[in-house]
Amino acid sequence: MSADQPDETRTRDDRRLRELVGETRAWMKQHGIEERPLDWEAVMRRERALWWQRRLVEALRALPQRFGEAAGTLGRTLEQLAREPERAVAAALRVTLEATRGWGSLDAEALQEWLGPRAQMQFAYCSAAQRAARNLPAEQEKSLAVLHSAELPGAEVGVDAAQRMVRVAFLSEAEPPVALLIPEDPELDVRFGESVGSANLPERLFQDLPEGDYLLVLCKRQSPQDDIAKVT
Repeated sequence: MSADQPDETRTRDDRRLRELVGETRAWMKQHGIEERPLDWEAVMRRERALWWQRRLVEALRALPQRFGEAAGTLGRTLEQLAREPERAVAAALRVTLEATRGWGSLDAEALQEWLGPRAQMQFAYCSAAQRAARNLPAEQEKSLAVLHSAELPGAEVGVDAAQRMVRVAFLSEAEPPVALLIPEDPELDVRFGESVGSANLPERLFQDLPEGDYLLVLCKRQSPQDDIAKVT
């Protein structure tokens, strides 16, 4: 993202928190209370991570109403994810999609505080040449990334805002994790990735996405009987 390009990955929750921080600082100054050094950016990262964790659990609890019996085919995986999300999640990214502007971005920082060192998640944005190979605009520096974690050998994630699509390509022949896209808006449905690609290099595709912020969650399948195909 260029220096003059505003950060479009901030959620409404971030703005509310910034307003609260500003009000707190003004109150402290008004009452002569000395402000001790505090990393407010770290505080906000932690709050964002906790907000998304709550949103994830809330969305998972709503799945039986959204999908009926089909949600049960992922029973053990979703049960573990709802019970201990910080342990069940192999990797997570925040996805921002602005279809009207054709702008998409990925962000891992907001979730690092939540996942912690256990996940050993490593994240890097791809080059302009790699974006061009995926038909993504060269100027959208945060639209394509590669990530690895302790339970995820590797995956390439791309967001195409013009096509309203998110693609997750797994970079090994190991059984891919379950891929879910959790919308920030609670009125929108949780999405399960559509299985595409080859058996050796599987992919998960999310299409026809409304504008907004999403949490992309990759979690290890807890049971071979958990069948993602029945809910996609």
